[in-house]
Amino acid sequence: MRLITNILFLSLGLLCLWLASSQWGIGYDPDSIIYEDVAENLFAGYGISRFDFSTGERYPMTNFPPFYPIVLGILSQVIGTVADSARLLNTALWGILWLIVYAWVKRDNQAHTIAWASASLLMLNLFIFQVFGTSWSEPLFLVLGFSGLWFIISYRKTWQWRDLILAGVLFACAILTRYAGVALVATAFMILLTVQNQSWRNRVTAILTLGIVSGTPLLMWLLRNVSVRGDVANRDVGFTLVGLPQLDTAVRTIGSWLLPIPELTVNLIVIGIFVLLIGWMVIQHRNTNNQADTIAIMMRWWVLIYVLFIIVSFTLLDPRIPFNYRILLPAWVGLIIGIGRWIALNWHRFGRGQQLIWRLTIIVLLCLNALLSLNWANVLLRNGQQYSGALFQKSVLIQALRDNQPSASLYTTNNFLFHYLTDQPADLLPYADTNNFDAWLTTLPDEPIQIIFFNSLSQRSWESADQLEASLPVTLLESDSAVNIYQLERP
Repeated sequence: MRLITNILFLSLGLLCLWLASSQWGIGYDPDSIIYEDVAENLFAGYGISRFDFSTGERYPMTNFPPFYPIVLGILSQVIGTVADSARLLNTALWGILWLIVYAWVKRDNQAHTIAWASASLLMLNLFIFQVFGTSWSEPLFLVLGFSGLWFIISYRKTWQWRDLILAGVLFACAILTRYAGVALVATAFMILLTVQNQSWRNRVTAILTLGIVSGTPLLMWLLRNVSVRGDVANRDVGFTLVGLPQLDTAVRTIGSWLLPIPELTVNLIVIGIFVLLIGWMVIQHRNTNNQADTIAIMMRWWVLIYVLFIIVSFTLLDPRIPFNYRILLPAWVGLIIGIGRWIALNWHRFGRGQQLIWRLTIIVLLCLNALLSLNWANVLLRNGQQYSGALFQKSVLIQALRDNQPSASLYTTNNFLFHYLTDQPADLLPYADTNNFDAWLTTLPDEPIQIIFFNSLSQRSWESADQLEASLPVTLLESDSAVNIYQLERP
């Protein structure tokens, strides 16, 4: 029965994710397009380089770590395309992460049912599917990171240097997938530092070894960035305090992970129910000796350190970081493992009434999440998503732009999207609220200019074709549901 239930939910999730992208492909956004460009440029002989969406030139990439696009590039040599490689990779990583969460909770012969419920409640959620259904680096980061932490626990039990080295290699790959991987190393340092049955010399030796193995590739990458571009990671240092908008987004995100209904009231109710249930259990069983469980301790450290890393990054480096399901997911995975682990350790101490409440709550949430996720897969099967949506892929005009490059200079409301659909560069239009378009017009070259206006996913506050026509002297040449093509008229 254990094997059957595991196979059943793994099959359901994998089928849901695979079907969602079977018609129109895996989801794409600006980050995904950069990853694809780097993967293609690498095997075209341009090195780890990006495509300039305005000029068409290539330049060394420094703002993103390189491991995910390198993996995509390698897979594409076997599978055929980068998009198909991302789809296959992220689908496989979904199943692997389900198994990792299950193994974390069940480790040391804990209850199968609780481990299964923890993994399924985490992974059978449409926002989790959205992360794995888009060509993003988070799935690879999660699998590498939590696999590395697994070997740290193994090292604490066996004291085999092999486990420590494997953890360091996995952390190094995770850091080169997302810079947030340094929080994994910090978590491992705390676990190694608090080993009671080891001398301080052994602790320091283990920490130094792990730091060298996991940090050397990052150091080499940053030195390369400085040598080719003159900056470490293309980040500007500033200061921005975390405020109510970030707190509001975080609360909505946590609530949607439990029940994916984007209503703040529903989110607060669901979170409140869970907090009450967990608080009730903690108060009743606070005197148990399970507080010393190393896995639970590690997950607490991980959640704390990762959240602090995100806050510091937002405050000092990038105030555009959204506290959404994509950014906070690594902390959520750790929190679910920690809670699942605590429940597994104390389950036999719960009364029948407490066990019944937990069972009913999990069953209801699993059923609702499964139904909403299947609906998500059905919607994506029919419409696609984001930049790879059916709206764009079925457009005759976009197909014509891809096959026949216009002789005029091109401007667009989304040059990421334009490049993804046509493999061509285009300049961006000014912001829609620009006060003096006449001054902008005087800067343009004296040659024919066409404007590609996307009716969906436009940037720089361009919301409608009527807005464009009222702002600039244009003549409509062609249009369909996805795009309008204008001629810019000037004296």
